[in-house]
Amino acid sequence: VAVGLPDSVQLYAKAEWFNPSGSVKDRAALHIMRTAEENGRLWPGMTLLDASSGNMALSYTLLGKARGYRLLLAVPESAGADRIAHLRSLGAKVILTDSAEGSDGAIRAAQALAQANPTLFYANQYNNPANWQAHYHSTGHEIWRQTDGRVTHFVAGIGTSGTMMGTGRRL
Repeated sequence: VAVGLPDSVQLYAKAEWFNPSGSVKDRAALHIMRTAEENGRLWPGMTLLDASSGNMALSYTLLGKARGYRLLLAVPESAGADRIAHLRSLGAKVILTDSAEGSDGAIRAAQALAQANPTLFYANQYNNPANWQAHYHSTGHEIWRQTDGRVTHFVAGIGTSGTMMGTGRRL
């Protein structure tokens, strides 16, 4: 029972913390990898490169290592020493970027690395349609099915906006 809501209102939350990294970002990371594999752009032994402020980096690292990839991640120093140490302990190579430049600085660093080394797979989560499509095909579909099509509103935090755009399009 939600406090302050009328009995006619039902409120649901999706427990994404049960995903391997504890984040909804696992859906996008896995879909980005699978799509690139299907298109012949990514295969075991390659290095996956991207920029991230944290959660996606962890998703890439956990899922990518399980799929046989090396990870090269551009991350702002402001992501935090513990998070950076955790990524490194899991085997990711982390390139730190200036905190003052935030995610934009990490994106520019990843783009420069991709241009300098075309043998890398640049996942480019911020501009990769597989990001939002992951949620269109999974999150949105699940919410619709789990609510028997009675969902009327959807609320999500926004980073890359993949969760909101994909789920919203499906709903």
